[in-house]
Amino acid sequence: MNNEPRALRALSAFGGGLLVDNNETIDTFDRLYRLQDVERLVGLKRTKIKDLVAEGAFPKPVPLSDGGRAIAWLESELRVWQRARIAKRDQVA
Repeated sequence: MNNEPRALRALSAFGGGLLVDNNETIDTFDRLYRLQDVERLVGLKRTKIKDLVAEGAFPKPVPLSDGGRAIAWLESELRVWQRARIAKRDQVA
């Protein structure tokens, strides 16, 4: 069984570059993590994550479709949040 989060397994199947609006191709893009994966990555449960989002203390999710319920978080924003938590810990110590 593969232990990578589902989002990583799905993205690894996506090959090639990504075409952006200005006709440039980029080879890498920000990974998206679904709520189940975010829970594992940050160690918080969905209720706390949703509360923190509402308070503005956690990154907002990205809707994956118009009118759909599917949402995900950008890896880069999760990393920024993580670094901020570490910096806050280190200031107190």
